[in-house]
Amino acid sequence: MDPASTLASARTLASQGLHRSVQLLAGLLLSDRTQPKTRAQECETLALYAESLAEGGEHRRSLKYYERALDLFHSHLPASNRLDQLEIKVLGGYANACIRTGELYKAKGSLESLEERRRSPSIWRQLAWLYDELGEIKAAIQCHKAILRANPDAVESAISLLDHAVPYAEVELLVSSQQAYQTVRMFIQAHAAARKHEHSAALQILTSLENMHPFCVDIQLEIAMCHVESGNSNAARLCYTKIRKLEPDTSSQMDIYAGLLQAHGKVQAVNNLAEDLFHISEERPEPWLAMARYCEMKGHLDQALYFVEKATVWNSRHVPTYHLKGSLLLAMNRPADAILSYRSAYRISRDVVTYEGIIESYLALGQTNQAVAAANEALRLMPKSARVLTLMGVVFEKVPTKAGKAREFLDKALRVDPNCIEAIFALAHNHESHDSLDAAITLLEEHLPFHHNDTMHLRLAHLYLKKQDYSKATEHYHAAQRINPECLEAKAGLEKTDKLINGTLDHDDDDELDDGMDLAEESMGDHSQDDA
Repeated sequence: MDPASTLASARTLASQGLHRSVQLLAGLLLSDRTQPKTRAQECETLALYAESLAEGGEHRRSLKYYERALDLFHSHLPASNRLDQLEIKVLGGYANACIRTGELYKAKGSLESLEERRRSPSIWRQLAWLYDELGEIKAAIQCHKAILRANPDAVESAISLLDHAVPYAEVELLVSSQQAYQTVRMFIQAHAAARKHEHSAALQILTSLENMHPFCVDIQLEIAMCHVESGNSNAARLCYTKIRKLEPDTSSQMDIYAGLLQAHGKVQAVNNLAEDLFHISEERPEPWLAMARYCEMKGHLDQALYFVEKATVWNSRHVPTYHLKGSLLLAMNRPADAILSYRSAYRISRDVVTYEGIIESYLALGQTNQAVAAANEALRLMPKSARVLTLMGVVFEKVPTKAGKAREFLDKALRVDPNCIEAIFALAHNHESHDSLDAAITLLEEHLPFHHNDTMHLRLAHLYLKKQDYSKATEHYHAAQRINPECLEAKAGLEKTDKLINGTLDHDDDDELDDGMDLAEESMGDHSQDDA
C-alpha cells in the first residue's frame, strides 16, 4: 500500500464521516511493514485510526493509538501548519476519549500540556468543562474568558460566566459590540438580571426580544424560566405550552415543565410528557426526570430515585437532577444523603433552589448553625430575592435567640414579592405557631386565586380543621382532590374530618392535627416542582 495515496483516501473518507472505512484503511496501513512511512505519515495514520475507533464508540481502545500519535508529536516532527493543527485535533480527541472512559485528570493534563497561545476555542471549551466537573471554578472562568477573547460571539461562554457569578459589567466587555449582535447582548443582559433575581427587569428585556422575534424558542425558554424562578407558575405553564406548540420536539427545560404539571396534580399529563420526551431522545436527562416525577406522584419513590440516577448518566451537570434527587431523599427521610445531592448542585450553581435544599437538609439533621450560615451566604448573593428572605425567616424560627427576627424577614419577603408562595406559606406557619389561626387563614385565602393548587387547599383545610370549622375543612379537601384526584393527604383529611364530625375521633385527642403539614418547611420542600 502506498502510504501517501492511502492517507489521502483516509482523509477524504474521514471528512465524509465514513469512519468504518477509515478504520479499515488506517488499520491496514499501520500493519503494513513492506512500505516505509515517514514519522509524519505514521503520526497521521495513528490519529485517523484512533479517531475512527472513538467514532465507533471504542474509546478505551482508541487511547493507546492517540498516545502513540502524541509520542510522535513530542519527538520533534518537522514543523508544518498542517501537523500543528493535527496535534491540536489529536489532543482534543485524546481528551474526549479520556473523558468518556472516566480519566478526567488525564484529560486535563493532556490539554494543559498545550501552550495557551496554541489552544483553539474547542480546546478551551473542553478544559472549561473539565475544570467545572473537577470543581476548579476559577480555572473554568478563565477558560470561558479565553473563548470570548477568541470569539466574542460565543454566547454559551458569556452565559456560563454569569452562572459562575461573574459580574455582568465584566462579561459585557468581552462580548461582541457589533450592532448586529445587539439582540444577543440584550439576551445576555436579561440572563444576568435573572441570575440576580431581578426578574421584572429580565422579563422587560425578554418581552422586547419576544416582540422582535415572536417565534424564537430560546427566548421563550428564558421567559418561562424567569416565570418559574419568580414563582409565577401559571405564566410559566402557559409559556411551556406555547413552546411545545412552536417546537413539539423541544426537550430543554421540559423536566421543569413536568414539575409544574406535578405541582398541579396533572398525573396523566406528566406521564404523557415523559413518553413524548423519551420519543424525542433518551440521551438527555429531561425524559428520565419527567418519568421520575410521574413515579413520585404514584408514590413509587424508589423507582423515582432510579430514574433520577439514570438522568445523571446523560448529563452529570444538569442541576435540576440534583434538586429532584435531594427532594426525593428528604421525602424518604434521608437528609444526610439529600445534602450530598444538594452539594453536588451547589458545585455547579449557587441558586436559590440549591440553598433551599441545603438548608432544609441541615434543619432535618438538627444542624441549625450550618443552616444559618448557608442562609446568610444566600442572602449575600441574592439580597433582593423574596425566597432568600423567606429562607432567613424560616431558619431564624428554628433558632431561639433569633426567632424574634423571623417575622421581619417574612414580612420583607412579601414586600419584595407579594405573591411569593414560599413567603406566604412560611408567614402562615408563623401565624399558626403563635395561635393566630384567623390571620393564617386570611393570608392564604387572599392568595388562593393566584396560587390555586392542591397544596394551598390542603393547608387551608388543615387550618380550618384546627379551628374546628369542619364544613370549610371538607370544602378545601374536596377542592384539593378535584385538582389532584390522587392526593392521598386530601383523602386522609376527609376521613379524619368525617370521624371528627361523627364523634368517633375526639378533636383534643387528635395529635395529627398538631402535626399537620409544616408548610414553613414545605415551602422549601420539592424545590424542583414550581422552580428550576
